Amino acid sequence: MTGIKYRSDIQGLRAIAVLAVMIFHFNPALLPGGFVGVDIFLVISGFLIASILFNKKEQTNYQPIATLKYFYVSRYKRLAPAYFTTLVVVSLLAAVLFLPNDFATYTEGLEKAAYFNSNNYFSNFGDYFAPASYEQPLLHTWSLAVEVQFYLIAPFIFLLLPRRVHSWLLPLSIIALTAYAEYQLRYVGKEQATYYTLSARLPAFLIGAWVALLTSNTNKLEKGNRFNPYLVCLALALILTAFWLPKMTGYFPGIAGLIPILGAALLILNQTKNPVSKFLSNRTLVWLGTLSYSLYLWHWPVLAIIRYYTGAELLNWQYSLVFIALTLSLAAASYYWIETPRAVKNKLLATPV
Repeated sequence: MTGIKYRSDIQGLRAIAVLAVMIFHFNPALLPGGFVGVDIFLVISGFLIASILFNKKEQTNYQPIATLKYFYVSRYKRLAPAYFTTLVVVSLLAAVLFLPNDFATYTEGLEKAAYFNSNNYFSNFGDYFAPASYEQPLLHTWSLAVEVQFYLIAPFIFLLLPRRVHSWLLPLSIIALTAYAEYQLRYVGKEQATYYTLSARLPAFLIGAWVALLTSNTNKLEKGNRFNPYLVCLALALILTAFWLPKMTGYFPGIAGLIPILGAALLILNQTKNPVSKFLSNRTLVWLGTLSYSLYLWHWPVLAIIRYYTGAELLNWQYSLVFIALTLSLAAASYYWIETPRAVKNKLLATPV
């Protein structure tokens, strides 16, 4: 992985993304567009995965089969331990706390989550007699399913095609996939199904990959990459707009989904030292960004189980404190005891959403 430098500002951006998602899940009224944090995660993932694969491809000892093997093994080692530990612990709790019919519904989602297909399962979820969606402990695994599905195709996109093809194929694919998602949302009426599909989320991955392509030429980067306050302000404006007005066009993702991912892409692209990157690189945000995968894994099951137990969607202050304390404790334990010992020792491996 030589040639790819560690970006503390990206860790801080991860923290912002996961905190936005957690706030939205806790109480959507506090941050109506907090769910776009998932899309910011996907941009980061696309950037880092593409950077890694582009870098491997340019090495003199590059071997396609060995690179594919390395990529898939490292991705499994990165994802699986914390993910399946979460599934096991949550399943044990659900077996104790859930009513028989509710537990039966839970196990259906568990089966799909176990092989990363829960996005397709929850896209059609609508059983009237099942627990409400905010009581489904594995609902958040849909984005991890999308992430893994992207990993399955990423090497074939970034390793097999030449750079000159990527330079036009990536932006063209972003436009085409966004248009297709908009068509599905606006004219076909598949709002829930489109929200969960890989095709609707690919623009986020691909715009991150496009940034990786643009920044992969070191010489051009050194000559041309200077702090542009206007672009940074535009990036912040796009992200903040998406946080507060996520469905400006009436639908999401589609065209509205481009707003947060363009903002995230511009922040990553402008990698010179600037006030925003310095803020994102502060120790607290970097630490939270390091925990972001485990925070994402644990926050929703904790919240869903508390809601199921109390029967309340909005928690009082006592249960809110329990939610914060449990989530942070479980995330820290997951990172330090499960993720870290098994993770590939490279800070640039993409942290999933």
